Amino acid sequence: MAVAPSPPLWNIRDDSVDWVAELGRIAHFGDNSASLAGNDHPDFGSAFDPIERREFRHHSTLTPDELRGVVRTRSYWLTATTDDQRRVERELTELLNTHPALAGRDTIELPYRTLVLRARRR
Repeated sequence: MAVAPSPPLWNIRDDSVDWVAELGRIAHFGDNSASLAGNDHPDFGSAFDPIERREFRHHSTLTPDELRGVVRTRSYWLTATTDDQRRVERELTELLNTHPALAGRDTIELPYRTLVLRARRR
């Protein structure tokens, strides 16, 4: 029995949420996968029926320090100058301390959108 390949899928931070968009600006996330959230996705080719697209929303629960840790794993942070890293830290701290959805919270729900594409072989 042949095993069907897994459908392409992407987990994308939901930058339609204002603080998540601001986080992306601060941390220079610049994900290329965000363009897939629209209809800008690959074509599977003539051997397949039209692409079926589904989207699922979920979140990761993080502490403010864990969110800082996420930022510190990104390539922008890892290759940034010390001054740029300090600026990111300063702006992230300000966001965490002043945004109504974040200020004073022990945990933060970081929203994601999971995009799944599937096409059946003809």
